[in-house]
Amino acid sequence: DHNQQSMYFTHKSMTDDGRFLVFWAAGDEREKPARGKETHLLDFHTGRIVKLPGPGGEIPFLDTERDALYFIDGKGVHRFDFLGGNPATPVLVCALPPELADGKVGRYCTHLTLSHDRTKCFLDAELRDSLRNVQGVLDLATGKWTQWGETPFLCNHGQIHPFDAGTALCA
Repeated sequence: DHNQQSMYFTHKSMTDDGRFLVFWAAGDEREKPARGKETHLLDFHTGRIVKLPGPGGEIPFLDTERDALYFIDGKGVHRFDFLGGNPATPVLVCALPPELADGKVGRYCTHLTLSHDRTKCFLDAELRDSLRNVQGVLDLATGKWTQWGETPFLCNHGQIHPFDAGTALCA
């Protein structure tokens, strides 16, 4: 495509084994209508490039150790497993709890981050019914949402600490 780029600077784009590269591609922005950004996977072992359906505006999380990519949408948290079966078929990891059900949230997070043990993800969600933003963790095994904070203003770019799952940062 006309434009290619790595993931957002807070996230890695290549797996630790050097086999997979996740990147964005988009058409020429000067063309009308311009083709939007799409997420792709390059497998250096096979030389194959695969379009990954699903990751939307929120920046996905690449698990560099386990060769997997996590993303969130109105149905829940999903994962692409690059080594098993079809790497372009997402697996639902965790459905969203009622507090964050589709239609209530405008943005789930700016960039998805997971705890070191991959059991929780941090969200800095923007609620559609007000100017409120809520921050907290979603337990991926149980689907339980634990709200840590709420702001009456935009508070995003949240990230969970890479080793302390009880600490996060928002801007």
